[in-house]
Amino acid sequence: MNTPIQEPTERIGITIVDDNGLCSSSQIKLLQNCASLYFMLEEYKSLADILNSLGVKVCICKGIIEHDNSDFLKETEDFWRSVLGNPDASEEERHEGEINLYTIRQECECPKTLLRGRYLSNEKTIELFPEEMMAETEGAEHMEELLVSTLVHETMHAYFNRPGHEGYPYAYFVEEPLAEFGMLLYLYKTGSCFYKWAYNDVAGKKSCYHHGAQLMDQYIAEDFPSAIKQYLVEYKIGLDQYAMLSFNYNDKTVTLPKRNTSIAINGLQWKNILGDNPPRYCYDKATNTLYLDGDWSRGRHHNWEMRDRRMNNDAYFMIDHWYVDFHCPSKLSRIYLADNFTISRHHQLEDLLSEHTITVSPANKNITIVKGVAIFKQDNTPVLRECGDGLYKICRNGKWGVVDTQLTQIVPCKYDSIWGDFDKNDLIEVRNNSLHGLVNKNGEEQVPVKYTDIDENDDGTYTVKQDGKEFKIDKFGNKIE
Repeated sequence: MNTPIQEPTERIGITIVDDNGLCSSSQIKLLQNCASLYFMLEEYKSLADILNSLGVKVCICKGIIEHDNSDFLKETEDFWRSVLGNPDASEEERHEGEINLYTIRQECECPKTLLRGRYLSNEKTIELFPEEMMAETEGAEHMEELLVSTLVHETMHAYFNRPGHEGYPYAYFVEEPLAEFGMLLYLYKTGSCFYKWAYNDVAGKKSCYHHGAQLMDQYIAEDFPSAIKQYLVEYKIGLDQYAMLSFNYNDKTVTLPKRNTSIAINGLQWKNILGDNPPRYCYDKATNTLYLDGDWSRGRHHNWEMRDRRMNNDAYFMIDHWYVDFHCPSKLSRIYLADNFTISRHHQLEDLLSEHTITVSPANKNITIVKGVAIFKQDNTPVLRECGDGLYKICRNGKWGVVDTQLTQIVPCKYDSIWGDFDKNDLIEVRNNSLHGLVNKNGEEQVPVKYTDIDENDDGTYTVKQDGKEFKIDKFGNKIE
């Protein structure tokens, strides 16, 4: 058995919610103790450190939950078949595609699985299902092993979704085996008596999860420092949702998919806006991700114009002095700002950045990410369209609102659009269902959203239209006779 690493560290606990009393007090204490053991992963020193730092809670839940992976497996199979069907695919890509299709066919034999646990990223919650564990073991013979291994596995998913990485897609065929490897590594490093049982459990699985045992074998055989451990630490850099581990059946090794922080993945080609001179972009249709790189500052390129409407293009920009418009075949999911991306304040591209979840390359020296929003490192202001002194427009889930420099919500994101800037009355025009109103800097609808048109007058009043009639109102919405 591996000798556990002994490091001085403060024992940090976790709170486990078990409202239905499904676990005994000794089982709850076991989970809490395991979470507090020293286990170094990037800057985190224990499972509890990971969960508490990321604000993740642990709940013991009733029920036996079945997960159906059929739709995703069909999508993944279609993707790799398209790789094989591409006449320009290299011999290496074709070989990879054939191996991956074989793996998918194996996975399709058991597309439905019962969940021991799951990590709900939107709710930042780990759910454990002891009733499923009880049914799986036909009693309580291995309940402790199942509870601990499942908690560690789901904690790996929470770690993978840490700030700066949450914008990347979930890659099932990479993330699940890697989470199993992370779980085995934890048990190995902490000298747990559960390690042998957990290793055999992982190795015996019929799904891609069993590759976690091969990764553990390779980790033990590697020289220090471990490339596989480093991959675990860095995971979610430059992978798409259909990425897969490559399993070599001859020597029983697993090759981790390459990740590229400059995001020239899957043979995608960057498209330059100005000849050989950045700025440039590429669009990944598989993940509906737009990648931007280079200098998009308006000062250098305000006279650009590019109108690329060729039907065989996956996507195109329309750019001129007045606007930036981006079109892609499907709804854009996310935007990745690559190593050298930069932008000037008051650039039309800010509207596009305001509408989507943003992820930034760790190598970018100009932009960082806070709460899914791009931030200028130089002055800590958001890369959003400014609409007042220190106030910015932002769109979430298709609805617009206003935030301040600290990204505190000023106007809730509940409007179809927000027009212009805050005016001399500190009001801004909003629209819902083709009706207009005015909202103040406290987020209050000072003028109700009920007019078909609103125009500000020089004297601080407004001319509005309602039911085909035009009249004036003051800044509080009172009709002026």
